[in-house]
Amino acid sequence: MPRALVLLALLLALLSPGASWGQAVEVPRVLLREGQVVVSFGLRPSEQFQRQLRKGISKELIIRVDLYRRWRGWPDEFILGKKLTRRLVCDPLKEQYILGQGGKDSHLKDCQEVLRRASVLQGLVLTSTKELPPGAYFVRVSVHSRLRRLPPLLGLLLFFLRQEELQGQADSPVFHLGGGP
Repeated sequence: MPRALVLLALLLALLSPGASWGQAVEVPRVLLREGQVVVSFGLRPSEQFQRQLRKGISKELIIRVDLYRRWRGWPDEFILGKKLTRRLVCDPLKEQYILGQGGKDSHLKDCQEVLRRASVLQGLVLTSTKELPPGAYFVRVSVHSRLRRLPPLLGLLLFFLRQEELQGQADSPVFHLGGGP
């Protein structure tokens, strides 16, 4: 019986999809500036991710920046969020890298420059502090990568296939608005 359990655990560990490449998310920096919540953060792509990009494998990063209200003895309350998409494409024949963000494509010659531009976000305005009630808040940044893009009908039929994979997330330190505890 123990041998069967060990075999089953090993089989499940081998069949479970692991991260093909990792992203380390730096702790977000939150500034309360001119009545607005402003967030800055960075990503540190793994070596495997950089190698795959140089070989010509396209990547799509989906970055979610969410604002939560912290409650004592109760689950955290989601307030609002923003979704950012970064598309990284390498063309080894032309020796050109393409960074797509916000509907605009940038064509660059250096892979490190593409990674730097895709992984740093400075001064993202989430919301106005006037719209938020007093309390304790924090910002959560999570990075997903798109594994596959299925057509809508096929995606409904094959609902058990994951289309995105969580690569990393980080929470900011708690900050207070309106004199809350």
